[in-house]
Amino acid sequence: MKKVLFASTALVAGAFAAPQIASAQSVSASNAEITLGGLARWGLGYDEGRAQESILISRFRLNIDAAVELDSGLRFAASIRGEANEINSGALAGNAGPLTFGGGRYQISSGGLRVRFGNISGVFDDSGTIRPFFDNGLEGTIGMVSSFGFPGPAFGNGAANNGILVNYDIGDFSVAASYVDESQNTGGDEDMQFGVGYAFNGYNFGALIGRTDTAAGAENDYWLLSVDGSIGDFGFAAVVGENDNNGSDEVAYGFGVDYDISAATNISFVYSGGGVADLPGADDAISLGFLHDLGSGTTVRGFIGQNFAGSTIADFGVRFNF
Repeated sequence: MKKVLFASTALVAGAFAAPQIASAQSVSASNAEITLGGLARWGLGYDEGRAQESILISRFRLNIDAAVELDSGLRFAASIRGEANEINSGALAGNAGPLTFGGGRYQISSGGLRVRFGNISGVFDDSGTIRPFFDNGLEGTIGMVSSFGFPGPAFGNGAANNGILVNYDIGDFSVAASYVDESQNTGGDEDMQFGVGYAFNGYNFGALIGRTDTAAGAENDYWLLSVDGSIGDFGFAAVVGENDNNGSDEVAYGFGVDYDISAATNISFVYSGGGVADLPGADDAISLGFLHDLGSGTTVRGFIGQNFAGSTIADFGVRFNF
């Protein structure tokens, strides 16, 4: 069974590359190919710190990918994402939200080089040089980078940034850089990131540095180190970093472990501390989750944990890929 360590990437704010789901359907015209894929999930969410503690949670995500490859090996591609989620706060908490689409993302690639334009994600979210997105449950509410804070742009529905992301893989090494100018960012921030990664004997090491110059004139710097891997049926990941953007001068850290107790069932634990967790009135975040594979891309998932506000949170439900 695929480790939660890698499968959970798709639950947080975006995924490495536009998902090419194995079961996705594709059609071709001339030399071009259009692929439709995505996921659906639904269930019950609980947060004792919310006015309406228990609500129905849901997500429908549709990825539309188009690509054409020339005889020379040069590949051109474009992607767009639509997503509908539940409303999770306020008087309408639990109500189904509308389907919305984000801006397009465009790509040119050849060999180990990939260049993306438009509605990109930054290196933190999209490059594969770092792999810090270990979380559990249906929604992935608590991740091991939660106390670090999410910097920079992210590909998705509703996003309107317009930037560039460059990746280059050289054997076991990878390098990446991203940039979004303040005039091309919805929030008016200028963001730049650089990352390097190295894979060795099943272990992955990554490093990231970045800077955001905000529309308000603040200069926010951040860095992150990550490592992940597996030993038999155990998977693990750990991160340490600092992010001025999250309002804390403290170093953030987190780790996650998971274990395949059978061919179909996996359990996981996630911890996130420092950073945001060290702000006044905040607590460390922890969660314990499970995943059971029903086959055909369908899983039952759930978790229980504590968020930074010290509130007990939990979810339970079903997810399938298409």
